[in-house]
Amino acid sequence: MLLAGLAPGGLGSQVTVSIAGLSLPATVARIKAGEFAVSFDNSAALKPDLIRLIYSGRYSAQVSRVRPVKVVSAILSRIGR
Repeated sequence: MLLAGLAPGGLGSQVTVSIAGLSLPATVARIKAGEFAVSFDNSAALKPDLIRLIYSGRYSAQVSRVRPVKVVSAILSRIGR
């Protein structure tokens, strides 16, 4: 998960990410100027919470609208390559 701002600790630091009412243990995985990334612990206990968080509510990657003309155009473009 990429986040804006200063990292709460150094690379490899253990942190807790609080989002949507969940407190999830994570590790600082990358630090850049003005942003940092965390990786969530890969435990079986966390997976259901992460799946619900990602695939429901405002964090969903669901497509809200399909434009058939753009889909056909993209397919024809691929065929023409």
